Amino acid sequence: MVVYKGLSKLVIRIDEIRPLLQPIQVDPLTNAERPPKPEPVVSEEELTEAISLAEEATAELTSEDGVALVDEKTARLLENTLNQMQDAKDTHGKHSFHKFRRSLKNATYILGGLVAAIGSGVMLNLLTAPAAAQTLLARLQPVFEKILQFFF
Repeated sequence: MVVYKGLSKLVIRIDEIRPLLQPIQVDPLTNAERPPKPEPVVSEEELTEAISLAEEATAELTSEDGVALVDEKTARLLENTLNQMQDAKDTHGKHSFHKFRRSLKNATYILGGLVAAIGSGVMLNLLTAPAAAQTLLARLQPVFEKILQFFF
C-alpha cells in the first residue's frame, strides 16, 4: 500500500512538471506558435553584390574541396538558384524582384544547411575528407555571414 501511494504521488508530480520540461509544441495544422521566416531586404543597388556572393559560394562548392564533400545535387541546386537570381536581375519589374528575393532566401537555406552540417563536430567525424571540410567551412562561413546581412 505504501508503494502504491508513493508511485501515485510520483506520477502526479511528473504530470505537474512535464509542461516545464517539454517545449511548447507547434500545432502542425495552424503553425500558430511558429514565427514568420525572415525576408531578405535587398535594394536594387545591392543585387549585384548578392549575386556575386552566390557566385562565390557556387565556386567554392565546385572547387576541389567542395567536390570532395558536397554531392552533385546540392551543388546543382545552388547553381540553379544562382541562375534564377541572375534571370530575375536581368528582367525588370516587381515580380522579378520578388523572384530574386525568393531565390536569395533559397540560396541562404542551402548555404546555412551546409555550414551547419560541416560545422558540427559529429558530422566532421563522419566525413571522408575532414581536412577538406575544414577548408570549405573556412571559405563558406564568411560568404554565409555576408549573405545573412541582407536578412537582418
